[in-house]
Amino acid sequence: MTPHQWIIQRRISRAKSLMRETNMSLVEISLSCGFVDQSHLGRHFTRVVGATPAQWRREHSSCE
Repeated sequence: MTPHQWIIQRRISRAKSLMRETNMSLVEISLSCGFVDQSHLGRHFTRVVGATPAQWRREHSSCE
């Protein structure tokens, strides 16, 4: 794994935690995890996870 891949994995892991545990918007989550914007998160998230952040959040969110 390259350093860049490791960083992206860590950022996505943090984003998943925030999506599960908070009601923060995807824009706020993107910025707080070090992505430039929501589309930057979406691009990497979809590539790694296989679902968009919104799809993943609907399936895994514990906050209603």
